[in-house]
Amino acid sequence: MWDFLYSVDSWLFYAVNRGGENFLFDRIMPVLSNFDYFKIPILLLLLALFFFGGRKGKLAAISAILIVGFCDLVSSSVLKPLIGRVRPCNVLGGVHLFLSNHWILTPEIVPKVYKASFSFPSSHAVNIFAGASLFSLYYRKWMPALLTVAVLVAYSRVYLGVHYPSDVLIGALVGVGLGVLGATAARRTDKLLGVAWKRKQEEKNHS
Repeated sequence: MWDFLYSVDSWLFYAVNRGGENFLFDRIMPVLSNFDYFKIPILLLLLALFFFGGRKGKLAAISAILIVGFCDLVSSSVLKPLIGRVRPCNVLGGVHLFLSNHWILTPEIVPKVYKASFSFPSSHAVNIFAGASLFSLYYRKWMPALLTVAVLVAYSRVYLGVHYPSDVLIGALVGVGLGVLGATAARRTDKLLGVAWKRKQEEKNHS
């Protein structure tokens, strides 16, 4: 059963990595996978939400930082070492691989480890889907754009040759689950704190 699933996973990997190879994606996908390009825009967005987005904006910004940080810790420091899946570029031959800021085609027999960290799940997918699902709960109109970006980032990890499709699929599910749970917990906590503060103010006014 596992051999069959792995064969399907490998076939899908090549379908994306080699079958979808084109000039445009070779330039776009490395950008989508590189968080360094988005640090400042994301920071500015969080600051704008915190200072100008009212109570909802503050809650969304704070919960996003906490939840995505937690997701990254879980995926990178817990799940990856626990499962220990080797990346496709280190196992499969003939991979269209983005390595050290340029593209290479790996040999049919892989001669070395191209990327040392483990593959499952994709931390990119976990983090981006956690953030997208969280903000989608706060801002429903953003949902199509947020999910589109999340899907493109997840797709880029397979296109770059560093993840199997199942890595990003399960990563996306983990991210959505943690994002929804975290956002729900944050909203309920905020509601309870609001009720407690209101009760305290009423008691203070009556005393």
